[in-house]
Parts: sequence; C-alpha cells; structure tokens
Amino acid sequence: MVLRSGEQSIALETLRRDASEWSARIPLQADLLLDRSYRLVVVRDVRLRDAIDLGGPLRACPDPSVPAVAEGDSAFEILATARLQGTAALSPLFLGSVDALVGDLVQRDLILIERLDLDGLGMVLLRLVPRDATALPGGIGALLDELRTAFPQVVFDLNTAFRAAAARTYAAAMIGLARPPPGCRLPAGSIELGLLDGAVDWGHPAFSGLATPSAASFLPGDEAVGASDHGTALAALLVGRDPHSGTAGLLEGQRLHAAAALADSPQGLSATADRLIAALDWLGRQNADLVLMALEGEENAALETALLAAADRGMLFVAATGNGGAGSPVAFPASSRWVYAITAVDVEGVVYSRASRGPEVAFAAPGVDIWAAAVDGAGKYYSGTSFALPFATAVLAKDLAKTQREERGGLAAVTLRGQLQRSLAERAVDLGPPGRDEIFGWGLIQAGSC
Repeated sequence: MVLRSGEQSIALETLRRDASEWSARIPLQADLLLDRSYRLVVVRDVRLRDAIDLGGPLRACPDPSVPAVAEGDSAFEILATARLQGTAALSPLFLGSVDALVGDLVQRDLILIERLDLDGLGMVLLRLVPRDATALPGGIGALLDELRTAFPQVVFDLNTAFRAAAARTYAAAMIGLARPPPGCRLPAGSIELGLLDGAVDWGHPAFSGLATPSAASFLPGDEAVGASDHGTALAALLVGRDPHSGTAGLLEGQRLHAAAALADSPQGLSATADRLIAALDWLGRQNADLVLMALEGEENAALETALLAAADRGMLFVAATGNGGAGSPVAFPASSRWVYAITAVDVEGVVYSRASRGPEVAFAAPGVDIWAAAVDGAGKYYSGTSFALPFATAVLAKDLAKTQREERGGLAAVTLRGQLQRSLAERAVDLGPPGRDEIFGWGLIQAGSC
C-alpha cells in the first residue's frame, strides 16, 4: 500500500494481511506532511504501473491522545530497554513477549511513542510517556520505581539529553562572537595584529587562501626554525580557517604579523629577553596595533622598558596570566601595567585548573578544550591560558577598530587604554565575587554591539 499526494509517494509497512484485514503502518522516517491530503493506493504491479485507488482524501494530523513530546525531554519521556539475547552475566534477559510487555505498560496509562527492535544489540527499546504526566501522585521518579519493581527484567530510565563534550565552537559563542551579522564583521585591514610566539606552519590548510604572511624569525642563526603547534594554533584561531570544522578565524581578514622568537628547549618553547625585545621592535615597524604574547617568565626590566616604549607608540598587549596554578602569581609580561592579563575558563565558566592568579588579572576568556590547528596538518584540542588570548584579542580588536589611529599614541594611548578597560569591564560577565577579583579579573570578556 502507498500513500500518495501529488508527486509524493510513501510506501507503507504491512503489518497484517489476510482475507478480512490489511493493516499497515507509516514508516517512522516517512516525510508525512501535516494537513496535506493523501490518497490510499494499492500497487499490484510496479512494472505495469497497475494500481487500485482505494479513495480519499486522507488527511495527516497529530493524534490528540498523544501529548507533544520534545526530543530528549527528561521531564516525562521514559525509555524501557530489555535484553532479548546474550548471557545473563551482565543483566537479566527478558524471557517474555514484547507485545505482552507493551500491553501491560499501556494498561498502566503509558503511551507507546516508538518501538525499536535493535537486532544488532539483541535488545528492544521502547519510548513511552505517561498519558497525563501532571497527574502522577509521586512524580516521574515514583513512576520509574513502580515500573522497575513490576518489571525487574526491564530497564527503565528517563530519555535524558547529552551534549557534545568540549564542542569545537563553544568559545566564540561564550563571548558573543559566534556568527556575527555581515554588518558586525570588521572590514579587512581594520587592525594590524601582532603575534609573539613560536614559528607558524603557514603551509597548514587553515591558512590556504591567506595572503602572503608577514613573518620574521628572531631565533639565533644556528637554530632550526621548526613550526610549533603553539604558534600555529594561535595564528589559526586569529586569522585562519579550520578546514575540519569549517570555523573561520576570529579576526579573519585582518593582517597578522608573526614574530617567531620562541624555540624548543628542555623547558619547552622559550626565548631570551633580547629576542623578545628585537621582536617587539619589528612589530612596531610593522605598525602592529594589538600584540598577543602567549609566554611567561620572571620580571625583566629591559623587556618592561621595551613594553613601555611600544605602548607609548600606541601598541596594546594581551598576555597569558600563566599556568603555574592557584598558588602562583600572575607571570610576566602579563603582570606589566602595560598589558591586559588574560586567564582561561572552560565551557561552564570554571577557571582553568592551572591558571595563575593575582590582582593583575584583567579578564577571563575561553581557553579549555579549544580546537585549533596543529603542525600535522589537522588539529587538536588545547587547554591553557595561552589559548584564551585569541578570544580576548578578538573582542579588544573590535573596540580598538572604532578609534582613529592618531588617537593611539603618546598621552592619548594611556587615556585610550583606560577607556577600553572600562568599557570591557562594564560588559564583562562577573564570574566570581562582585567586582574585580584575583581569579577572573572583571569577568568573562564580551564583544560589544556593532
């Protein structure tokens, strides 16, 4: 039997056919349109196009006896599972008739929404709802207890929903940067970005189609400059495009100047102060407006002087608070007065377990289980205060782009930095005690309006 409406045909599944009755059901995956008229047709020979029209019209409409059930709504949808095959070592096998079980459950004022015969698992799965969930004497929990007692060979539980763990794209949504309308995107060339980190793998697919990169190395000549996951991930989050998740860089279309100053060492990626100062000088000559520094170390007067000189020329900085743990102070250069110190939080807004703390913390940004490019040509998840920096940078860049370049140097730079911090603090989502604190700073950084 077939349901037909115009060009649409839906083959029905025969349940029973004899001299007195022909019953069929509509497949669960059928695209049955409500309020459309259908005709019931028996096809006797497909090749000869021989069919009998049994009449109509029939109209598809919701069954008023079945309450509307939201998919995965744990409030009242129940799953009943029974193992029909296998050993009894893991859980009891259901030895009775499934049809009889359904009948017994219906007698208890439960409505069968769906039955799935899971042959690959040797199980049957029933989706059920109470006919009137509001009239349950002890609530849904009491009903579950009653069913478990009455049917010990059947497993009953709520049809709870599960979310993807550490979703690749959660971070941008947390700070208001997910899918901005066209009018909210920064025009190309609005901001000159600087990255002070390890070497970037510019051959990664995340950078395909990118204009010729602006990059320079500040490693000693006798050191091999191998691309690092760290630098590659940060660059991709800023201006790349992840080919595996389809996620564009947070500041796609902006110019990135990447200074490779950190090299592999027994302690991980590291650089001496003179390399970092030389890299800052180069970034200044590239007219970088906003520089990301995902590095940490001890206070250094020479580097502090270089930061002051760069800030006096209008350069702004974001740096990671460090990954020393709750008992460690904010690392340098994030502790410098010329730098926005950024800590990391997870998808729930909980601070990264290894994040350093202190009064210098300015803002928090997503930095736990962040998907980004890796030098193997694919990508992986990263966690750390470093990986919160691209998200804070993206928010700060949007605000900075609203100012004129001539307003960013000299005494105006001090005023601008204070204005930006006040604006960001007003929009931040407070995650700790009211006001600024040593764990989250002013709170979770948020993008402003267009």
